[in-house]
Amino acid sequence: MANPYRVKLTDPAVLRRALESFLTLGVCPLRASPPPKPMAQVEIEIMLPGGRSQLCRGTVIRHVSPIDCLVQVSGALDLPLMRKVLEEAEAGAAAGAGAYAGEETGEGSGEWAESPARESTGERGGERAASATREETGERAASVGREETGERAASAGREETGERAASVGREETGERAASAAGEEAGEGGRGAPERSQESVDAYKLLQSANVAEKQKLARSGNQVLRNLLIRDRIKNVHVFVLMNPRITSEEVVEYSKLAGLSKDAIQMIAGNRVWSSSPQVTMNLVRNPATPPELLPTLLRRLSQAQLRMLAKSSDVRTQVSTLARKMIFG
Repeated sequence: MANPYRVKLTDPAVLRRALESFLTLGVCPLRASPPPKPMAQVEIEIMLPGGRSQLCRGTVIRHVSPIDCLVQVSGALDLPLMRKVLEEAEAGAAAGAGAYAGEETGEGSGEWAESPARESTGERGGERAASATREETGERAASVGREETGERAASAGREETGERAASVGREETGERAASAAGEEAGEGGRGAPERSQESVDAYKLLQSANVAEKQKLARSGNQVLRNLLIRDRIKNVHVFVLMNPRITSEEVVEYSKLAGLSKDAIQMIAGNRVWSSSPQVTMNLVRNPATPPELLPTLLRRLSQAQLRMLAKSSDVRTQVSTLARKMIFG
């Protein structure tokens, strides 16, 4: 995954809102034109104040506009580092150091991200003005801070000379506007109020839910909840997602790839006749490092000779997988 997507959180105010609204949940808002496809695996470089950054990988779980999406981060983010950097940046700003004053003339305070390697040469030296997500009209009107009340006029990406007045995610008012690439504003930005509210409710529920409540949400929740809960660090929640009657075969194909999937969830997928009849699901489970070794012989027997030969030669799978594949080919 060369050329990581850059998520600009160099403005202390933007970083604070991102921490409060998304990063603490393991979700990162991303803006890119064009954005990566849903369920795509992406690498992200989170740009922090003071020239620091953090690399991470994740899965695109939702498109919220033509250029905005949400990424569920794999593994744990270094939140203590982010908070420390934020405190230092806010302390410097309060002391009148003006460490980040240059960014406000070149970088929209609500501009969460840009696509890989798209920073212009003029961004060096504190002029980071060219955003890869700037609309072709030159107006940076991509609504990254749209209020859920349906007022879609507050653009957190507008310049502070009179247009950048909208805050990226207004939590204190209780309205939590859909922030940059972060709230479900609907596909292509349509149907925003309903989808935004649905997304915000999902994050609020998961942030405060206990294990029993998460299990209940997993069994009855919508796709937004399912995509979040299947990656929950409480692994006994995963099987409840698979029990959800609204789960689709496409979702199962993607979930079977997840290295963080629980053993019980993997066994449930492998034991389901409909799901395991998919060659793609079976191959994903075979390649998945989380799949229990005792399941491998059964799964490999479902594959074609061509697939077995590919696995026997592959260096991207466990040694046990390639060894078993060779045995099945040559006897």
